[in-house]
Amino acid sequence: MAEPALDRRDARAEFNAWSCSSGKCGLVNLQNETWDWVMSYREKSTFTSTPEMIYGGDGQYIGGSCCGGFSVYGFCPGESKPNSRLHFNTFYQIAGEQLSFFDDGGFERRTVERGANPIPDSSNFCSVFEGRVRPFLTEVFYSGHYELSPVTLPSVLKDLHDSTALIMTTETTTPKNSGFGNGGGVIHYLDCRSLVLIGIDPEGFGQNLVKIYHSAIFEKWVEF
Repeated sequence: MAEPALDRRDARAEFNAWSCSSGKCGLVNLQNETWDWVMSYREKSTFTSTPEMIYGGDGQYIGGSCCGGFSVYGFCPGESKPNSRLHFNTFYQIAGEQLSFFDDGGFERRTVERGANPIPDSSNFCSVFEGRVRPFLTEVFYSGHYELSPVTLPSVLKDLHDSTALIMTTETTTPKNSGFGNGGGVIHYLDCRSLVLIGIDPEGFGQNLVKIYHSAIFEKWVEF
């Protein structure tokens, strides 16, 4: 006879109880502590991401035209290509992610992205100076509920002997419809200071996404 399916709420309680009885810590954070993102990487890939990593840090060149001393983002009359270009100090950074889990099955999350976007239509293509950029800092707050569920690993991960998946369902974001998702993953490692999640091939290319978090005292990140 097949065993009855384990209710996900029971799984959450059982997992946290096992963590405590084994001398480890569960997902639920101690007061004033959060899980702070440290690193992500894809297996079988060169992709790695950390809060310190800057994407596109060399900036970019964008073409425009200088038409008799008048700057145009485009072509001069009668021309078919730009006659000038400017360098723009653009970049993108995922500056941080924090997770907090609660006994009632709820979670809160915070992400920060920062960077600079080019403003070529406000730049002077008759100048030798840099093009104008618009810096941004996007801070997003999320809330939702999480579940711990038994999981059967694909054959390529059988050697890990992991058996529990963290499923995160986001219900609200502030500002609305902003930020980026995090659906959780298979719990590969968990103790009082470290959490490692494995997303099973989230983009469909046969590459699992490993996400590493470290428990830390909550503090507001410096805003640049």
